[in-house]
Order: sequence, then C-alpha cells, then structure tokens
Amino acid sequence: MRRLVLLPFSLLLAACGYVGDPLPPSLHIPAAVADLRAEQKADRIEIRFTLPALTTDHAGIRRFQDVELTGGAAGSEGRIPLPPAAPGPVTLTVPVADWSGKTVAFRVRSQGARGRWSEWSEASTLAVAAPIPAPEVRAEATARGVRLSWHAAAGATYLIYRASPGEPASTEIGTTTESSFLDTAAAFGQSYSYEVQATGSPRSAPAAITPADTFPPPAPAGLSAVATPDSVQLTWNPVEDDGLAAYQVYRSEAGGGFVRVGGRLLSPNFGDREARPGTAYRYRVTAIDTSGNESAPSEAVSAATP
Repeated sequence: MRRLVLLPFSLLLAACGYVGDPLPPSLHIPAAVADLRAEQKADRIEIRFTLPALTTDHAGIRRFQDVELTGGAAGSEGRIPLPPAAPGPVTLTVPVADWSGKTVAFRVRSQGARGRWSEWSEASTLAVAAPIPAPEVRAEATARGVRLSWHAAAGATYLIYRASPGEPASTEIGTTTESSFLDTAAAFGQSYSYEVQATGSPRSAPAAITPADTFPPPAPAGLSAVATPDSVQLTWNPVEDDGLAAYQVYRSEAGGGFVRVGGRLLSPNFGDREARPGTAYRYRVTAIDTSGNESAPSEAVSAATP
C-alpha cells in the first residue's frame, strides 16, 4: 500500500512558478537632487547639481518634463531659466546682479514624465560679496621682463593671465597680493596681452605690449692699465649680462675728449699699440648688448707711456 506524501503549500506554489504579488506601476516621481552647490566666482555665481537618473521607486528616468531652479534673497526668490536637461550633471552661471551684499538661497526640483514633481533639494545658501572693481592695468618693459602695475585693493589676491598671438586662450602665469607683477619669462620682440583679476572681481581690460630691448648692460668694472714702451695693456672684469655682445674702448690723449680706439672686442682686454711714447692717456670701456644698447662708461684710468 502506497503512502501519500504531503508537501508544504509554499513548495507547491514555488513549483507552480509563483513569484509574489505583481508590483504597482511606477509613479514616476524623480528622486530629490542631493548635491546642489552655489559658489561665487568674480562677478558671477556658479551653480552645480546632478539631476537624478532614478525615481523614488527606483525606475529609470530618460527625460524630465521640467526642471525648476529658484534663487534669491529671502522673500524675493525667483525662477532661474534652465536649458532642457537630462539626468546627469548640470552647471550654469548667473550674474551677481542685485545680490551684492545679500545672502541668497537656491533650490531645485524636477518634474517626471507623468507630471509629478520631486521634493525640493536642500537649499544652498551663499553670502554674495560685492565684486572688487576690475583693475586698470599698465604694462611696461623693463630690463628683467614686463612689469604690470595697478591700484590694489587691501587684502585682495590677484591672478595674472597672459596671452600671445596664436594661443587659443590666455593662461594663468602667477598670483600676487601686491599692486605689481614682473613677468620675467617675457621675451623682447614678442607681443603679449595681459589681464589681471582679483578674487571675486571681473578681469581687467587687456593690456597689450611688445617689449623692446632698450636697456643697456652694466658698465664694466675693474679697469686697469699698464704702460709699456710700445703699448698700453688694458684689462677689466667680464660683464655679467645674458645679452652681452662686445666691449668698446675709449681713449683720451693729453686731457682731450674720449674717442673710440680699436674695434668691438669679444674679451675683456685690449692692447693699445697706437699709443705714442712719452704721452699721457686716459681710458674707459663700455659694454654693448645684442640689441646695440651701450652701457655707461667704466671709471677712467690713466697711463703714461715711457
């Protein structure tokens, strides 16, 4: 005689493929934005947030019917226009406008495909500072580079930007809290355009310059003269200058004016073989750079041939 085996009801249901009650359709309510941030950058406010990819019941979102962003001081909030947006990061900038010196708050929400709105995001508040006026920048060439100057606001940090012909955009080359900046990387004969911006202010108008080398090298030092029966031998210290090209010797005879003697010299020494016996001379030397700028003369030295 066979025995009947009774299986638990739950196993019978499983054997029949039963997986539970059917899920209700999604309400298509977008999840709330969780990362709204607002930051002042000069005379504009940058707003960033991420629109959700899922609804509150974890259904996917392809599009939104609307995204509403509001901002403003308490009691005067208004809607800020947004371009159509899909799930993902959103960044926009708005002018400081009438918010200088006020605390403003921003909130955002999104509307799903069936017209239901998400919860508002947490408010992002921002104390808006009045932008420092754009500085008026002056550019001038110096022996060491291009010097920029402006009237600086107390406590402000300034960013320096430079552009050259052919560059797609200006690049930041330095910062300072002073009222001037020296661009030692600038080259003579190259055109540049500079802009200066304080943190929390608009950029200055461009200051254009093509620096020219009109700056002579230092005057030679250490000149000495030794007279011999047939010449006067001159030596001096080498001039330290990146653009040094040559030296020039000048001679005065019997108290007269200085005139050039010899050609341009590549080394710091010279033998004056035109000196006449029994004559008193004075000498001085200059340095000349690759742009043709001539230094001030060295201290004069005297020599008398025997």
